[in-house]
Amino acid sequence: MPFKAPYISKEELRARAEEFLGKHHGTRGMPVPVEMIIERMGVDIVPTPGLQLVCDVDAYTTWDLKWICVEEFVYLHRPARYRFSLAHELGHIELHAAIFKSHRFHTADEWKEFVSSIDEREYRFLEFHANEFAGHLLVPRKELLAEVETCKGRVSDVLGNSKADPDVFRDFVAECVAQRFEVSPQVALRRMEREGVKT
Repeated sequence: MPFKAPYISKEELRARAEEFLGKHHGTRGMPVPVEMIIERMGVDIVPTPGLQLVCDVDAYTTWDLKWICVEEFVYLHRPARYRFSLAHELGHIELHAAIFKSHRFHTADEWKEFVSSIDEREYRFLEFHANEFAGHLLVPRKELLAEVETCKGRVSDVLGNSKADPDVFRDFVAECVAQRFEVSPQVALRRMEREGVKT
């Protein structure tokens, strides 16, 4: 029987991330301590040299949801990317546990074989789910909206009365937002776009 990714709406993805935050980070202090949350869940984070080379991914979760293997270089040198990779894998754990548990893979090669067996379109759905979950988890809507207003003021102060290009102003705001949530400017900008934030 062909593999079929579950349908999960954008609204449900937001709700699931909010529910997860409520359960695992009730104080909602930012940035979200994603690494600590994972450790409290009893999931081991395993730095793995060469993972990107072998699998062309930054991280993957084993079928039993006990390990998140992360490219060692990302773990050591790319903190924002590392945090997003962990949140992405949490998305798979929260949203796709039944799929993972129905397949048996521990090693990078076994994971690659599992992914290769999935139709590309269906795999893209799984990745979209995990990315959206990660974005909502690390940059929740309420905190994002408040931070954007703060950053707009800061950027305006820096730029003074100069007539900044609107795209340049937006990018500066996204960089400011990214610092608060410890994500990349690209993630911050994507979250701003997803929430329809105007700068």
